Amino acid sequence: MGVASSAEMHSEGFAKNYARKQRLKRSTGVRTDFRDDVALLDAWKCGDEQAFTELVHRHGRGLKGYALRILGNSEHAEDVYAETFVRVARSNVQWTDRGTVRGWLFTIAHRLCLDELRRRKTRQAAYPHLVHLQIQRAWTPGPEAKVEAGRRVVQLEEALRLLPETHREVVLLRAVHGLSAKEAADVLECTPSQVDSRLAYARKQLRVWLEKPGVNIAGGRGGA
Repeated sequence: MGVASSAEMHSEGFAKNYARKQRLKRSTGVRTDFRDDVALLDAWKCGDEQAFTELVHRHGRGLKGYALRILGNSEHAEDVYAETFVRVARSNVQWTDRGTVRGWLFTIAHRLCLDELRRRKTRQAAYPHLVHLQIQRAWTPGPEAKVEAGRRVVQLEEALRLLPETHREVVLLRAVHGLSAKEAADVLECTPSQVDSRLAYARKQLRVWLEKPGVNIAGGRGGA
């Protein structure tokens, strides 16, 4: 397949469809392109389709996983994932001292998640008599995932849901997706010291919930 034209590559349809297709490809996790993210972004702007492929491969799964845990809805997480790369394709950013590309991608995804959460609150306010199961139902792994991941992993997912949003975001960015304190601070629009403080609190709270005997994370204290 040859390199697509500049107009085609920068269209919204191309970027959205391309990102979704790449989710199903290259699942081995073997890295074949050793250019750094900035070089890939620059190459993409010059018409290198493979550079876009590599950016999606490196960061797409993490972005979608982050959106899924924030929004609790797989379809909305898929939309955030695709729209993030649409915005990358449409961006004319020149990369000069803007932090990391990974941090920039998570910032886009995070803001898209916030937009969706605001829309949910607006719908709730407009239709208070309706029960929005999509909003109230928290995401939990399916039966197959529970068997595969094990009881402790499931408990951790459930405990993460109980954290305040600001603390859950920090855990996801720092501990799950591996962003630095500076990257996470850029995403959340706070300081690195605030990130560290929130992370310390979240870890302490998770440890209490996970290690305290007789506590059922999903349903409160067990026992009669």
